[in-house]
Amino acid sequence: MSFSEPDMVMENTITHWKGEDRPCAAYRRSGPYPHLAFEPDEVRAAIVTCGGICPGLNDVVRKIVLTLHYNYGVDNIYGIRNGEFFEFFILTRFFV
Repeated sequence: MSFSEPDMVMENTITHWKGEDRPCAAYRRSGPYPHLAFEPDEVRAAIVTCGGICPGLNDVVRKIVLTLHYNYGVDNIYGIRNGEFFEFFILTRFFV
């Protein structure tokens, strides 16, 4: 897996190294970082859907669950259907 550089920022669609002498509105590049901010066994992730027709949503949810499990070691993943907390279920790598 390749990691994002914490000192690289994005400006529109052009990347340059932070600290270059150019003013800009920039944000950090997304992606995995080499160090995690939280312990994976303490993390609880929730994926919320809000109903409606959304082709490809199942693939997106599946990829998020598998990435959390295999790349980050997170096992506490919940699915919340229609944005209502009383309608949640546990997502695992086998049930997604």
